[in-house]
Amino acid sequence: MADTTPQLEIALKTQLDSNTKGDAPPLERGTYEDFELQLGLETRHKRGTFELRSNASASGFSNRQDSLRYGELQDDSPKLDLNDYLIEAEGPSTLVSLGHFGYGNHPLLIDNVNNRGAKARYQLGERFDFGVGFMHGTSIVGYNNIFGLSNFNESRIAATTFGIEWLPGRPGGLRTELTYMDGKKPNETDFDTGEIPDAEQSRGFGLRVLGSSESGRLRGEVNYARSRFTNPDDPTLDLDDEETVEVKPSTDNAYSAEIAYDVLQDEPVFNDTPVALTATLRYAYAAALYRSLGAYLDANLETYTAGLDGRIGDVGAQFAYTWVQDNVDDIPTLLTTRTRGLTFVLNVPFNTLFGDPESPSWWIPDAAYALERVHQQAVNTPDPELSGFDDPSQLPDQVTRVDAFDLTWAGERWDFSYRLAVADEDNRQQGREGADFETLENAIVLGLRPWETLNLNFGLGRTRFHDREQSRTRYTDNYSVGIDWVFYQDWAFTGTLGLIDEEDDDDINDQNSVSGQAQISYRFELPGPGGRRLPGQWFLRYTRENLDQRDREFDIDSSATTWTINAGIGFSLY
Repeated sequence: MADTTPQLEIALKTQLDSNTKGDAPPLERGTYEDFELQLGLETRHKRGTFELRSNASASGFSNRQDSLRYGELQDDSPKLDLNDYLIEAEGPSTLVSLGHFGYGNHPLLIDNVNNRGAKARYQLGERFDFGVGFMHGTSIVGYNNIFGLSNFNESRIAATTFGIEWLPGRPGGLRTELTYMDGKKPNETDFDTGEIPDAEQSRGFGLRVLGSSESGRLRGEVNYARSRFTNPDDPTLDLDDEETVEVKPSTDNAYSAEIAYDVLQDEPVFNDTPVALTATLRYAYAAALYRSLGAYLDANLETYTAGLDGRIGDVGAQFAYTWVQDNVDDIPTLLTTRTRGLTFVLNVPFNTLFGDPESPSWWIPDAAYALERVHQQAVNTPDPELSGFDDPSQLPDQVTRVDAFDLTWAGERWDFSYRLAVADEDNRQQGREGADFETLENAIVLGLRPWETLNLNFGLGRTRFHDREQSRTRYTDNYSVGIDWVFYQDWAFTGTLGLIDEEDDDDINDQNSVSGQAQISYRFELPGPGGRRLPGQWFLRYTRENLDQRDREFDIDSSATTWTINAGIGFSLY
């Protein structure tokens, strides 16, 4: 059996005209005509128990500044370049992959790192499996380093995993995984690799144990990792023949544990109403200098989390409490901060509870409530002479609380929603007790569907921000209108208009912004080979933005307007 699916899309995007007024910066390109090309190929071949799969995609741009590697190569960047590809060969007990893939499922050592390289996985009977992966140290595009293994000594992620199923008749019932990883990243700053201020290298091993009861009601996992991290010597960072200070390698630990238990599994409790309740506990610790190039987690933290997720019929609720503290080594010259967070979410579909499910009453809303409370405070006072903390006001102690209420009504051809949100920021550190803030938000959204081909939406909102310390209140009003209309067969019109007006009660600073867009489009089909129909679309779009700012305290009076007219046409040949 063989399947092949090609992809070929061609688009012409133009800017017919544009203009800027006032303080708006000039556009980099006032008018242009750009061609874009998208290529793709997906194949699948199968014979008996062996299967070969592949997919690849490439992009082409007539404007070199839009090309995939322009940030790295500038004027040498190819206009047609490779996005990604993957070739996989799979047999009864073996899987080999080449290209772009994800590797690793250890959350502390190597956690689904997606780069270009090669990997293999082999199943050794029912109990054992073995995997190995070699990939580039950073995410890359382009066809130069086609296998991702060039310059492997300087940029790499290499890992291997050995897994044991202790209960082969029930995979996942009790499983152990031992992982080793060695990674290195060079000192590079470009589009493909992102910001890396210094070369980095880490190697380490991790142990993961996970399991579940036969019913799946009780499940959990334990993770442990030990990683050695260093910044290798980089002569390019030396300035004026002065050597940089050598960074000493550090070997540190991280571990986590999580357990979840389904207290109730859709069990009939209240008049045969199904009730579900799941409790979760989690603990995580990462040493102050713990780093692994294969996992992204915050070091120098100890975290406890407890959560409940419940449902009574269609009424759902979630609760979580989190306790986090840094400075895990209790270094007396460092500030230790403790953060306690509480979240609660409640969803009540009143329409389902009190109305007829087959004929809902439009006047009965669905409701939602969300609470988030965070208390961050210093739990020590570092030595002022050694730490620089010489004022009690520098020690944080702040409580932030946000309450949000949402109501939603829905009819056959309309829907309406209302949102009320209240936020309070209470500063409690010495000398800053009055530096508090309060935010009040009200918003409504109305959607209308007079016909199947016409959708209208209207939005209105006001936000009140009060600075208690400065005794100043600022108001932000939002207005929005939108339309989506298929007015004739394959012809459509879409438009949006938004207005944001900001002002304070002292009449010192105000800002007004208006943004709008109108577009007409046409979908069509062209005859293709073999009687196929090739879809395409044409559009014409007008966009306008205006921003007025006035600040009487600093004598600022600014006005900026930008508008553009764009058009384009695209074809999907495969």
